[in-house]
Amino acid sequence: ALKQRIIKIWNAPFLGLLLLLAALVIGALFRYVGFFTTDEGDKFAISLLMARGNLLYRDIFTHHFPFTFYWVAAVLRLAPSVKAVRLSVLVFQMSAFAFAATATRAYTPIGLAAVVWAVIGHLFFANMAIYNSFVGAALLPIFALTLGLLLGRIVFGTREILIFGIYSAIALLTD
Repeated sequence: ALKQRIIKIWNAPFLGLLLLLAALVIGALFRYVGFFTTDEGDKFAISLLMARGNLLYRDIFTHHFPFTFYWVAAVLRLAPSVKAVRLSVLVFQMSAFAFAATATRAYTPIGLAAVVWAVIGHLFFANMAIYNSFVGAALLPIFALTLGLLLGRIVFGTREILIFGIYSAIALLTD
């Protein structure tokens, strides 16, 4: 009976959704805590140049991988502000948690992980537009899918392969 109750809570989509929404609200509260790091300033400066038409690696030198620059440049084109960029990082992170939860059907544990990430993320600069914020979030769906496959909880279909591939590409292009 206890095992059935645990499985029911584990697979509760509504509870997982509530936890993801709570994580989104908490993450928004901590989004602007802290100061700029050198890396975030670098991302903003280079991305602003890209938003104005310069090409990465041709017109602008950097030794970092391109995903973060392209993400920030796209957001700066839509809404040129630090607030919009940092909020977009939160949206990216929560979408990674949502994809991991739906792909593995482990809604509650991944929702809890999202809440923990939102509460402590600013302590390791996950609220900033730096490559760590993207690669850390991108690795979650990869890990969750791999663990689900190894434990026999999920079978890879087209959707799982697509999610795995997209987040793998993001992780590789970020760091």
